[in-house]
Amino acid sequence: MDAINCLETDKNIVSYITETSPKRVLLCFFHGLGDFLQFRGVYKSLCDTFPDVEFTYGLDEGLKYADFLLDYEPYVFVSRESDEKHNPIYSEYDLIFRIAFTQNREGEMSKAENCLITEVGLPPLERPHQSIAKMRSRLVSVHFYSTWGPSAFGMIGREETAHKIWDEIIEAGLIPIETNFEHKYTNPENENFDWINAHVRGIECNTENLASLLQASHAFIGVISGNIHAALSCLPREKVMALTTYMPSRALGTDVPAINIDNYKEGSVLKWLKELDGEKVKNNWTNWSV
Repeated sequence: MDAINCLETDKNIVSYITETSPKRVLLCFFHGLGDFLQFRGVYKSLCDTFPDVEFTYGLDEGLKYADFLLDYEPYVFVSRESDEKHNPIYSEYDLIFRIAFTQNREGEMSKAENCLITEVGLPPLERPHQSIAKMRSRLVSVHFYSTWGPSAFGMIGREETAHKIWDEIIEAGLIPIETNFEHKYTNPENENFDWINAHVRGIECNTENLASLLQASHAFIGVISGNIHAALSCLPREKVMALTTYMPSRALGTDVPAINIDNYKEGSVLKWLKELDGEKVKNNWTNWSV
């Protein structure tokens, strides 16, 4: 069965469904992320209008759009270059549509509204955006600097180790951000490392900014400083990794994971991040549970 482009046939989806009474319909969508998130509203309108029809998204696996979908939105992966007549997936559907999702040239309406009018044949939807599944945090707050002892207790003079830790956070599929807020006691020795591309320098230093950032984090990695004590007040202890110059350390009490930054074993942070959720971890990704 060939996929139908309604703009080419000059016949809308509602007309096809009304005439053929299909049980299963595949909606192939190969456009950008913003377009897809709008199209979810179009999909919902179709589901509400035809509750007895099973509508399924046909998506490009490489675009990862399936991560945004809720339980009521089934999908299959299809190739936009595939031969429709010989693809076994297509034979499972009564109707297949290739959504064009074009823009109204006058800018009078959204692409979703335009799609509903020109391709689907339903009233326009002024608010097409649907909620998505709640995503677990991928943010890892980091603090490499010590106000009172930059070289004694912080990562000044240990940049190579700091860089390894930063890269291992990224390798774990997570997002590092340096949390060194500048304040009136800021030590001028604590210059930012050139390779740190996500930080809070220049942002107002206050409790609310620090705490909200920590509370939104999956984990914290940092030297013995005010920030790590704040992290221990915002996160479970097992999700806080201390970077220390002496082992074992009781500076934070008991049961806090710690690494000796003067004798760093490469891969230690990566291993810790992968093991945070024990058996829930898959491949090189953490589970990001809270």
